[in-house]
Amino acid sequence: MNNSSTLVALANVMMNYLGRLYQEKALGAVLETIHFIKDLPTNPVIMFQKLVAIYYLALINHDQKRLNLIIQVLQKNGYDNYLVWLPKG
Repeated sequence: MNNSSTLVALANVMMNYLGRLYQEKALGAVLETIHFIKDLPTNPVIMFQKLVAIYYLALINHDQKRLNLIIQVLQKNGYDNYLVWLPKG
């Protein structure tokens, strides 16, 4: 998948799907979706989406240290407004 706009669109859809699955407490599907997002090609245009997938994994694993680190990275890079929409650990 070399088309960056297609990759971004796919990552955004999967990220929204991940949030919905998490709300519905569908843990198996959440984990599958996290792995799908993490397996997408390494590309800077979807770094945010990959970071959010790792955030959800840390949330599930009750890894507060990793959650705090991701929150700091998002804050330092101007993504404060997105933190409001992420579930809290």
